Formats: sequence, C-alpha cells, structure tokens
Amino acid sequence: MGGAVHTRHVARAVLFAAVCAMVLSLFVSTIAAQETAGETAWGEMYIGQAADYLLTVRSQPKELVVGVGHFEVAISGPSDIPPDLEVRLYASPPSGAKQTARALNTPEHPFAYVANLELEHVGDWTMTVDLTSGDVTQSVSFQAYVSGRSRDPSSSSVGTAVWGIMVASVLGVVAWLVYRSRRARAARGLGRSAPPG
Repeated sequence: MGGAVHTRHVARAVLFAAVCAMVLSLFVSTIAAQETAGETAWGEMYIGQAADYLLTVRSQPKELVVGVGHFEVAISGPSDIPPDLEVRLYASPPSGAKQTARALNTPEHPFAYVANLELEHVGDWTMTVDLTSGDVTQSVSFQAYVSGRSRDPSSSSVGTAVWGIMVASVLGVVAWLVYRSRRARAARGLGRSAPPG
C-alpha cells in the first residue's frame, strides 16, 4: 500500500514538472519570437515631399539601436524617376563623424533604394536623404533616436532567471512530495508497531 502511495506522489510530481516545463518553454519561445520580430520588422521613419517626389523612409530594426541600421527609401511621383537619379543617405550623430552611404535599387524593385549605415552612438541623430539628378539635388532631413543595444546581457538573462526560478520551484515541489510520502509511510509503520492499548 505504501509503495503504491509513494508511486502516485512521484507520478504527480513528474506530471507537474512536465506541465511546468511546457508552460516555461511556451513563455520563453514567445519572448524570443517577440525579440526576433522586433529586430526584423521594418518601421516608417519619415514620409514627405522632395520636389515632385513622395519619399517614404523605413528602417530595420523598427526601433534603431547602436549597430548597423538598414534603410529603405521608397520613391513615388507623378513622373518617371530619372535614370541617373542618385540617392544618398547621411546620418549625423550627436557627436562624432557623419555617416554616409549611397542607396541602391534593383531591377526587381526600381523605386526602392536601400543602404546600410553604422550607428555608433546613442542619442538623437539627424538623417538626411539627398536626391541628385544631373546638377540638381533635393534634400530632406528628419530626426531619429538611436538607443542602446536591446539584446544586452541584462535582457538576455531574463529567460535564464525565469528558468532558474521554475526549476527551483519544481524541485521544491518534488522534494515536498517525497518528504510527505516518507513521513506518511513512517507514520503507518509506527502505527503497526505500536502495542495495543
């Protein structure tokens, strides 16, 4: 009888641990998916006119962080884009050297110009887009904030901390169930060995 009770307690503990592990895995995978989505999503930075053209500037990640930023300048307008159009991006940090890169399009996406810029400082940056055709250059500027790296050791340790707490909780429950089972078996043993009153 005692062995059967002990087996039931252990089975319950194992089942509880399995359920907790499943819940924890779902929780951690959800956090990871959200972080990945935030890093790969494109976000609109600016929409405005440059001469006859409407510019839409997007960035990846959506919220700029220190590191390499990916930028896309989408151009639309009432007339065709000049074949000699050159699109160049400038990024001026709060302090330090200005970053610049030429944005390039592809035959598959002739109206979307992409470029990468190294964003080395936290703070408010001035972003400038130059459109040059022949001897004419049109420019637009806007502000963008660059924050610190989002995936730093403090943020990545959240999952580790949650995992540690969950494992400790599961081990605590298992230990309590084992202790309760042993105590119950000891009480039954004492009851059988006690002399009749």
